[in-house]
Amino acid sequence: MSPEAPVPILVMKGQKYEVGGAGNVARNISNMGSKTTFIGLTGKDQSSITVKKLLKKNKRIKNISVSVPNFETPIKTRFINEEGHLSHLRKPGIGMLELAESKWAIDRSKSFLIGNKNSDIECAKNFLIRGHSFKKDNLLNFIKLS
Repeated sequence: MSPEAPVPILVMKGQKYEVGGAGNVARNISNMGSKTTFIGLTGKDQSSITVKKLLKKNKRIKNISVSVPNFETPIKTRFINEEGHLSHLRKPGIGMLELAESKWAIDRSKSFLIGNKNSDIECAKNFLIRGHSFKKDNLLNFIKLS
């Protein structure tokens, strides 16, 4: 505990990188035995490079990266102690959606965002598209029922 405030002091003992979001969905589908094509935006930032390397390791995922100038890959940092998940930091925002819209003709009236956090739904709202909260086990069934 910090002597200045009741805040834990964290000592980093290691770090691990994993794909998240849609990349995690692609990895899960490939782990069930299916070949998957993953299309995602990428930049020249270190996180983009790391995600490409992680996806390349899985031979069942065909990764198609669309390079967007000044794009920064959203990151989430988790802090884990011996008891498990302590906290995490997340970087939500509409920047990725705005960049995609600047490159392709996206019809917002036919678009929606599926997320599992309130910040995902807020991002959709800020981008003026529908947001759907997903907190169930099977995403495919959720999409079929929506």
